[in-house]
Amino acid sequence: VTDGAGREFRLVLTTQAQRAEEARTSSLSSSDSSRPLSASAFPDTLPGTEYGPDRGIRLSAVWLMHDPAYPESLPAAPLVRYTYTEAGELLAVYDRSNTQVRAFTYDAQHPGRMVAHRYAGRPEMRYRYDDTGRVVEQLNPAGLSYRYLY
Repeated sequence: VTDGAGREFRLVLTTQAQRAEEARTSSLSSSDSSRPLSASAFPDTLPGTEYGPDRGIRLSAVWLMHDPAYPESLPAAPLVRYTYTEAGELLAVYDRSNTQVRAFTYDAQHPGRMVAHRYAGRPEMRYRYDDTGRVVEQLNPAGLSYRYLY
């Protein structure tokens, strides 16, 4: 992928099976789960856009591969990295320093239903849903909450 400034990015896509195997092998070979990933840690798996049933393919990392303004100073780590639950739900987002910057929580009774999210250093935002699965309230412990009517 190339942006308007001529920077080239590599999108790393993985399947649920690849993520499970990576987790299994890293837990067997190392007690340090925060070890940095290399650009070749996961192969690309999707050649184009596809719509239909969820096949478990997820964006795992974004690498800067070329920057015309700074061609000699490419980062040694991905710009962003994503982790997922066993069900394929987005669990956390990490920046290039491997610092977690977002976290997500899901309802175990309703797969895919996000019930909370948090930015690093900020209060957790929680969500309530009606019986049809629509968000009816967004709750912030700092007092700024919203109600939604349909």
